[in-house]
Amino acid sequence: MPNQYAVSALLATPASSIGQAYGSPNDPGNLLVAMVSMSGSNVQAVTDTAGNVWTPVMQSQTDGTVEVWTCASGVGGANTVTATFSMSVASRRLTVVELGTVTVAPQAGGWTGY
Repeated sequence: MPNQYAVSALLATPASSIGQAYGSPNDPGNLLVAMVSMSGSNVQAVTDTAGNVWTPVMQSQTDGTVEVWTCASGVGGANTVTATFSMSVASRRLTVVELGTVTVAPQAGGWTGY
């Protein structure tokens, strides 16, 4: 499966979570990424319908909060990702990305990624 992404609409009705489905089933072993933007809260957890384990890897706070969570080796199949916030927030968006396996092999004269 080629790389894919899906972006939720910018939601402005207060809620304590947001969900987004991938457009196609995930391939097993691919890197899954969830980018969550919100105002006035933090992400308590990222979960998905495939039962993957998600880990927070980055947070930035400027005019709001953006957090990035990853799943290093996703389970294959249809999948919807949900971000749960520490409190109800009015403004939030969730972007989910699937990245295919990247193979890096040594080449004469250095390393080359494929």
